[in-house]
Amino acid sequence: LRQVLKMVQKNSLHGTDSGMIEFLRKYRIGLSLIILTWLVFFAPIISGQYAYFLDDLKIIYYPIETLYAQFQHQWKLPVWANEFGFGQPLLAWGQLGFFTPLHIAMRALYIPPLVLLQASVASYFLIGSLGMFIFLLRRNMHQAAAALGAVTFAYCGFNIGHLNHVNFYTSTMLLPLLLLAIDAIVQKSTLARATSLGLVAAAIAVSGQPQVVLYVYIVATIIGFAMLMQRWNTKAIYYTLYAGIVAF
Repeated sequence: LRQVLKMVQKNSLHGTDSGMIEFLRKYRIGLSLIILTWLVFFAPIISGQYAYFLDDLKIIYYPIETLYAQFQHQWKLPVWANEFGFGQPLLAWGQLGFFTPLHIAMRALYIPPLVLLQASVASYFLIGSLGMFIFLLRRNMHQAAAALGAVTFAYCGFNIGHLNHVNFYTSTMLLPLLLLAIDAIVQKSTLARATSLGLVAAAIAVSGQPQVVLYVYIVATIIGFAMLMQRWNTKAIYYTLYAGIVAF
C-alpha cells in the first residue's frame, strides 16, 4: 500500500497533499473504465440480487470458511477437522488459506461466511484490476492502454473460469501488487521496500492453492527479471533475497 501511495504521488501534477485528488483527476478516464467494468460485472452481488453459491464454492469453500470462522472466534488454529471425510488437517490441506488477510479481517467482524465469500470475490477483483492499472502506468503506458490491460488481466478467461474457486483469485489478484513491489525495489532498493515485497509474497502464499501460488511466483519472477534487465540493480538481488526470508 505504501508503494501504491508513492505511485499516486509520483504521478500527481504537483506532488503535494492534493496528490490523490490530482491522480484521480489525471487518470479519471482509465479509473472510470475499471470501476464501471467492476460495477457491471459484480452488480448482482453488490445489489444483493444474486450470490455465488455453486459447485466448489458451495461444497468446499463455504464449509471451510464456516469452520475457519468457528476456529478463529475461539482463538484456535484449524489443525484438524472431523467434518470432512474421515478428518482433514485444514492448515495442510491446501484448499483455502486460513490466514487469507481479507478473510481474517472479515471473520473478526463476525461477517457470515456466505457474505464473506461474496465480498471477497468482489474485493479481490477490484484490488487486482486497480493494482494492474497502476503497475502498467509505472511501465509508462497510456492510461487507456493501462485500463484495457487491467480489465483484460482481471476478467480474462482463466480468472472468470475459476471465479468460484476462492483459492485461485485470492492469489492471482495479488499478482499486480507483487509486481508493483518488485518494480519499486528495482527502481530503488531499500529495506522498507524489500519488507513490503516479502509481505505481499507471504500474503499470496498463505491465501491460495499451492499450484496457483507457484504460477504467480513464476510469472512474477519472469517479469521481475525482465525489469531488472532493463534497469540493472545489484542491490535489488540482495534485497529480494531478504524479502524471501521475510516471506518465509
